Amino acid sequence: MTPQEQEEAAQELLKGVEKLVLSQQKRIASKVIRLYPQSESAKIARLLLEEYKRFGQLTEDQEKIQAEWMNQVRNHWFVERNPVHNSCFFTILEGTQTPATKIVNRSKTPILYELKGPSMPWTGPYRLRAGESHEFHYTAQVRFFHDDGLVIKTLHHGQVLQLNNQDSLHIK
Repeated sequence: MTPQEQEEAAQELLKGVEKLVLSQQKRIASKVIRLYPQSESAKIARLLLEEYKRFGQLTEDQEKIQAEWMNQVRNHWFVERNPVHNSCFFTILEGTQTPATKIVNRSKTPILYELKGPSMPWTGPYRLRAGESHEFHYTAQVRFFHDDGLVIKTLHHGQVLQLNNQDSLHIK
């Protein structure tokens, strides 16, 4: 097969892959690499699988740290403080909402990243395709792999993290 035919076949195999669970996505990416090794999609699939592997290695350590932290919080509030629990409801008034925090992928390849909000464990990894963005309404830490290694950035309300074509990062 020519490289163009391999790319077309790989793209056909990848149709609808974003609707699958992570293990199925990994299996299809491996199949694309095995069947169409010369295609551009196989090169991108190799990069994605490598980054998924790197995030998987981080997850175990982070889960231990998160469990220890949660135990400390529970101990503080439920043992030391013994609070009275109640429920309250609130309404966000128009015009009072803070601007969204945003991650934008301006590069030509997809990127994988994880998020950690206030009082939250690391979640993800999420895939951000070329030209796509992700908005959220809280201060968060974002981590991803770059040529220089693991990068962790803290984003506050209204900030934009942008990955551009030269693979350099900018926070606006």
